[in-house]
Amino acid sequence: MHLDDEAAKKTILGGLSASGWHTCAIMMRLICDGLVLNSSSWGAPGVEELKWLKPVRPGDALSVRMTVLDKRDSKSRPGMGFVRHRIEVLNQHGEIVLDTSYAGMFGKRKPG
Repeated sequence: MHLDDEAAKKTILGGLSASGWHTCAIMMRLICDGLVLNSSSWGAPGVEELKWLKPVRPGDALSVRMTVLDKRDSKSRPGMGFVRHRIEVLNQHGEIVLDTSYAGMFGKRKPG
């Protein structure tokens, strides 16, 4: 379904589509370019939820919408905090093709 047009037509997706993990890789590139590489990110301990909602087709243009859900201080590392995000990957029609949430770890600013 990801490489063979004729085989893909016979699947539940009805045509060629990107692998969900390929879509995740594109999402990470967009997040890195738009936020992570210019921040105090320390990574993430994992992903809470991940949903592939619509197929990503050849020629689709993807964008990312990130919403901060909450934040909290680390109990074990005073210089670090957690920021929980919801990330939606949208196609050129504004349709959400991927929805995920996770807590990113970030270095904290010193007061003052």
